[in-house]
Amino acid sequence: MTTSVERRQLMVATVMIAAMAILALGVVVVELERWRHPQSRLFASPTYTSLAEAIAADDVEGAYALLRAGAGPNDAIAVRDPALTRGRSVIVSPLLWAVATQHRGPVLMLLAHGARIESDADKAASCLADALGNAELAGLLRKYSNTLPHEGCSPPRDPATPLLSLVGVTD
Repeated sequence: MTTSVERRQLMVATVMIAAMAILALGVVVVELERWRHPQSRLFASPTYTSLAEAIAADDVEGAYALLRAGAGPNDAIAVRDPALTRGRSVIVSPLLWAVATQHRGPVLMLLAHGARIESDADKAASCLADALGNAELAGLLRKYSNTLPHEGCSPPRDPATPLLSLVGVTD
């Protein structure tokens, strides 16, 4: 006959063995998934070949790694997007691309990393944010950079693609 203490010890041991078995099964499932999909973002940090890709992916750490590796925060980049550029390849600054993608993190990182607002297109980055309906991003640009005030913005020629209008690409 077992005592209540022995029953409790047996129950605790059974629960511990069951928990370890569930944990081991979980590890096996994760490792099988890693084996089946080794490039999955769940298991590896993505690597980007261009600053444009990292910005489009809203990956501040990836973009920063490219800047540390030698990419310039003011160097023109070629970008292409089905909606933002209508599939065309367009040359813009990294800051303008970050604004076009409406990713706050890369915008702030580029400003902190020394992105200069010198070209007319870069000065109109806040206007691009306005045209995209992103008042928060437009306000950040006006607060932390030398961009145009809302009153200084002219409406884009094509409201559907304000980035193309800003950089002067026409159909």
